[in-house]
Amino acid sequence: MKKRLQEGYFTLEAALLLPCAIYVCIFIIYTSFYQYNRCILEQDSYICALRGSRMWNWNNAQIYNEVTGQLALLNEDKQFALGETDCKVSVGRGKVRVERMNALRVPFPFMKELTGSTEWEMEASWESSRLSPVRFIRICRQMEADM
Repeated sequence: MKKRLQEGYFTLEAALLLPCAIYVCIFIIYTSFYQYNRCILEQDSYICALRGSRMWNWNNAQIYNEVTGQLALLNEDKQFALGETDCKVSVGRGKVRVERMNALRVPFPFMKELTGSTEWEMEASWESSRLSPVRFIRICRQMEADM
């Protein structure tokens, strides 16, 4: 009878450790989804702010319309397991600023106690100065002269 009791300990340990191992694997996968989506938000914000800053001879309304149109195109099919992205574009005083926010839902309800909420929020913002080509060339020449 002792031999039979000794054979069952592995089943008990597996029943306790296997769910923990599965939750850890899913947590790692979700954190990689979060990191991927956050990088995509930053990349798209940077791209749109940079493109908006290249339009140095356009007025603010034209730049705003162009940047928001580009943001709408960049939102398609890149992000994983996210809802709709909130975008905010501001143009003025020679600067273009793009802000984007989104949230990734936490996969299990018990993780709310660990993380404090049911969603992991992410945001990215970039600001770029509008610079005319003539001014850029003057800055480069000044840097050459200072060397």
